[in-house]
Amino acid sequence: MYQTIYFYIIQQLLLFTAKVEPLSGQKIVEANDLEFPFMASIQDNNGYHLCSGVLITNHFVITVKHCLESEILRHIRIAFGMTDLQQTFQRCKISGYYTYDDWAARLHLSEGSDTENIAMVKLVRQPLNAVPVHLSKFNKQQVQGKMAMILGWTRRQNAEQLTKGIVKILKNEDCSKMMHRITNKNFYISSKTICTFAEPYVLLENGDLGGPLLDQDGDLLGINLYCGPGSTFSWGNFTDDFIQKYEVNHHVDLTHHNLRRFVIEISLID
Repeated sequence: MYQTIYFYIIQQLLLFTAKVEPLSGQKIVEANDLEFPFMASIQDNNGYHLCSGVLITNHFVITVKHCLESEILRHIRIAFGMTDLQQTFQRCKISGYYTYDDWAARLHLSEGSDTENIAMVKLVRQPLNAVPVHLSKFNKQQVQGKMAMILGWTRRQNAEQLTKGIVKILKNEDCSKMMHRITNKNFYISSKTICTFAEPYVLLENGDLGGPLLDQDGDLLGINLYCGPGSTFSWGNFTDDFIQKYEVNHHVDLTHHNLRRFVIEISLID
């Protein structure tokens, strides 16, 4: 069963990285200038937005490793300081990146698949006027049932605007039940995953991969992974409204002790 879920999640990640689409939902609100100074856009050499990232220290951005694997390292740029992707902003080169699965393998940690894999990207220089986000002080149990915020880029008129949406953090068993309702399949939700839900819906889209899930204090709880179950499954006669009602967002859980340890240890590298 776990192998099936692993291949399903990989399919979702490939779909998400294939085409950039905006954060979607009925209660999406535009972010104010400088409201989220840690928000980053990971781009190719031509300025094309690949996915999102979060400044976690003055020299490191955290994202999902799948955002980086299809690009040549020297072509990657990370942009800061904008609420519209078409604005003029500063772009930083990177010197390399560290992945969670490589770190875990060196420590001989038994982690199973790498579906929750994140990457810490090292910047060549400190970005101007960008302020790192703090890691959340809460653990997963403390935030279940609480409200949180996700950030993403929403297409409005001729702009790709930075937007925010309020979501509720689900227990893993409730997340699995909601996915089962529209697929009639059983899902295992990893202990390193946080699920979120909103009604009316607020759903992650392709360009939001690697962006932040923030707690009520504005601190970093997780990293956006995908929205699912997604298009991998056949929906039968369900309407789009029904599907959107029960789809959930999946995030890498940075309150998990191993993931948090990885972020902290890599952050200390000069």
